[in-house]
Amino acid sequence: MKYKIIPLILFAALTTLANAASETKSVGSFIETTGEYEWSNSERIVLIEQNNDRLQFSISLDDPVRKKSIGPKAGLLQQGKPWMFWIESRNKIWMFDGDSRLWEYTFRTIEPNKYQDSISEIKDSDSIPSELLSALPAEFIQSLKKI
Repeated sequence: MKYKIIPLILFAALTTLANAASETKSVGSFIETTGEYEWSNSERIVLIEQNNDRLQFSISLDDPVRKKSIGPKAGLLQQGKPWMFWIESRNKIWMFDGDSRLWEYTFRTIEPNKYQDSISEIKDSDSIPSELLSALPAEFIQSLKKI
């Protein structure tokens, strides 16, 4: 009997580790800690990791044939400051560096194995969705232009 329980315990431990390594987030979710996060039926992945004294991130668009990663090569997130990602939709994610910069990332598949993406820095408060705007630091919001 005790030998039948060991594989069950091992399976439970491995399942827990796998779930901890890759967490599924839904639209409208905030991400504020390092790790790997999936959304949109696990086809979109954000990887946020610490590399020495820098925080780095990439966004991957996965399919069986091709993987496209977008995001800066150097760490732009401000370690020790309240940086955040916000998943607005299947094809849009926002990233606040924790200090003074907010980016909007949009991406979509325009035909099989062909992607289109854009990255733009946001400098005015009118283009920020209200749910995200309410989560950003007041000092940052005050620094934005009003249009």
